[in-house]
Amino acid sequence: MKALFLNGIKNVSIENVGLEELKPDEVKIKVEACGVCGSDIHSYYGKNPLISYPVVPGHEFSGIIVESKSKSFKRNDRVVVDPNITCNKCKYCISGKRNFCKDFVSIGNNVYGGFSEYVNVPDSQLYKIPDNVSFIEASVTEPIACIIHGLDIIHAKVGESALILGAGFIGLTFLQILKNMGYSPLMVSELNEYRLNTAKKLGADVVSGNLYDYVMKKTNNNGVDLIVETTGNMKLFEESLDIIGNTGRILAFAVYDPDAYAKIKPSLIFRKEITVTGEFTNPYTMERSLNLISSKAINLNILLNKQININDVENAFKGDIPDTIKAVMVNK
Repeated sequence: MKALFLNGIKNVSIENVGLEELKPDEVKIKVEACGVCGSDIHSYYGKNPLISYPVVPGHEFSGIIVESKSKSFKRNDRVVVDPNITCNKCKYCISGKRNFCKDFVSIGNNVYGGFSEYVNVPDSQLYKIPDNVSFIEASVTEPIACIIHGLDIIHAKVGESALILGAGFIGLTFLQILKNMGYSPLMVSELNEYRLNTAKKLGADVVSGNLYDYVMKKTNNNGVDLIVETTGNMKLFEESLDIIGNTGRILAFAVYDPDAYAKIKPSLIFRKEITVTGEFTNPYTMERSLNLISSKAINLNILLNKQININDVENAFKGDIPDTIKAVMVNK
């Protein structure tokens, strides 16, 4: 089979390799679609602390089972994969925090992932795709599951105000969910003109001019209730503390450079009772994500706007495919 290998920093090769024999409770999936995630780009540039080289990356994938040693899934089942494998035995797993599992294994980071024609996956990681959901739509179940987990963490509330920093796939998905929850004003800050115009089409108040001044004008100088930071930009993270309102919440959602630091003002956290929190992976939210996708409450057609083949994946890593919201590798 053909597979894309990430051998090291900015070192990609496409090779023909074989797959190991299936183990008990595993299935062989013919990959139909695999999304290019921001963390894959970080892996390409050596900024993803989870990556283990060499590896076949790709953790956002869906496909069809072509061989099964599972009691729960059979040949021809349409499935999507939760890439995060946990032990279900350690302190964190048994206390409902399996995303912090001490033996955490990540498909596409530690073991071979979805930028390939076939992949073997434990059946514990599989979810059946609803009939009204395509393979391309299903491929983003995992990132949307992460978004749902983030919304749970920050206790999203109907009718608040919000600022989203960044209008990539993550930011624009947050935008649509928060809009459905009645967030207003719902502001988006983005430098890329194509993405900013997409945010405008989806109903956002797009930030123009000075960020602080714009937000304060929109919120009657009260500051915003919720900030979702998806860019990884340290200056924007620092500025968030000035823009957030009293008792506001800041969700740090980007894959941040592990060597980067932000200068923050603890006095603002104290005086304004600010909550700053992160989000890590997708514990217990895959099924909810599939339900959301199946409901068609999110316009994925406008977001999954670039279908590529395996030969184009490195160009997607490098940002050489113009006007991209989300690139998805499709095996034909």
